[in-house]
Amino acid sequence: ADYLQHITLSKQMSEKHQVEVAYFGPDIRFERCLPGANWFAVAQKGLVAPWCFRRDVQRTFQALHAWWTSLDPRGHFVVPEEG
Repeated sequence: ADYLQHITLSKQMSEKHQVEVAYFGPDIRFERCLPGANWFAVAQKGLVAPWCFRRDVQRTFQALHAWWTSLDPRGHFVVPEEG
């Protein structure tokens, strides 16, 4: 039997090694978001933003962009800027 059929990203492994996403092959992907990620801690403490946090920020930005540009497709645009 192929071991990849049985592989997973366990809660214990994820928490112990701070892993939120694991790719075990082209079609085998696990995502396990760790609790406690917040922008204040990332920005103020200089922490690396966790995978799930970055994913959520990206989705929020995409939704905001879609909403804003839908109000006036010719006149509204979005310029991403950090800081």
